Amino acid sequence: MQKLGVFFPIIKSKNKPVVWIHAVSVGEVASCEKIIWLMIENGYHVCLSTTTRGGYIKAEKLYDNIDLFYYPLDFARAVNIFINQIKPDVFILVEMEFWPMMMYKITRKKIPIYVISARIGDTEYKNMKRFRWFYKMLFSMVKTFYAQTEEYAERIKTFNLNQNVKVTGNIKLDVEYNNREYEIHKLLPHNPFICAASTHKGEEEIILTAYKSVVNEYPYSIVVAPRNINRAGEIIKICKNLGLTYSIRTHNNKCKDNVYILDTIGELMGVFSKCEFVVMGGSFSKSVGGHNIIEPALLSKTSICGPYMHNFREITTRLLEQRAVIQTGENELEKTLRYAINNKSEIRSMGKRAYDFINKNKGVSKKVFDDIFKSVVTD
Repeated sequence: MQKLGVFFPIIKSKNKPVVWIHAVSVGEVASCEKIIWLMIENGYHVCLSTTTRGGYIKAEKLYDNIDLFYYPLDFARAVNIFINQIKPDVFILVEMEFWPMMMYKITRKKIPIYVISARIGDTEYKNMKRFRWFYKMLFSMVKTFYAQTEEYAERIKTFNLNQNVKVTGNIKLDVEYNNREYEIHKLLPHNPFICAASTHKGEEEIILTAYKSVVNEYPYSIVVAPRNINRAGEIIKICKNLGLTYSIRTHNNKCKDNVYILDTIGELMGVFSKCEFVVMGGSFSKSVGGHNIIEPALLSKTSICGPYMHNFREITTRLLEQRAVIQTGENELEKTLRYAINNKSEIRSMGKRAYDFINKNKGVSKKVFDDIFKSVVTD
């Protein structure tokens, strides 16, 4: 009902300039942490909207001094209710999440729109070019795009007549890891384990088949964290078909099995902190194009990726140049797992190089913040 403007929370701006940020899901919400704290520290009141339940839960855990709500349905009545209730001075979209009615209404009220960590993936770019006229209209409403890479900037300029595009980098580089004890730590395997993170349909079978080929030789477990936590039942079927024992996180039992299925939100960093290395999901699916390898790097963990990392092309390329990530194919995954298990020292060195690279490239959020708010004066 809240998405229709019903039971909308009261916004308490306390006479501060109001910034409305929209971050669609878990990854985008987490990536905003640094820039949100910069806003709060500099006297701005932050209103954060998200689309998914996972994003909402993540935001509740990260922030306690902002207004949090679900993004409205893109209908005129609901949009008007939200805008009139929030009264934003600035509207910020994270990555590329465009809603025409909202953008139109925001623009009519002369509220500046910014897109931070802007990106257009390969598939999206191909589809968007079919409706070039529509995206030219939408992009004309944006005051400034802050692109992750030169490649994304050039794609944005295809639809952006004003050329108001700046290459500032990926705000995910600024995510911080709080070295704390997670509840899940006491449930994780005592023996060494691999983490298969953010997996999609079809990938668990690839990864677990490769894992089964090595598990009899090495006393390793594997934690499987599906991108959609509601897919735990599918993973159980794969385990049964492969003859692998399994445990499920929501059963709150200590893992003493081959496979531990992480069917919760917000605990993946806790798993990264204890695992030997990561197999990154989404990277064995061409239609997905990979997921965030920055988070494991923050914990000095090496990621093994499949051939499809086009959503993180630049960061993957740069980490490959630093010998700080491994990229392999579906048919070579078993061999790659054996290499990683047998070469612990090198895997740890790769993780350290990944950590050093991320640290050297932090500061994106501060650059974006300074550029947006240099002309906005706080009370």
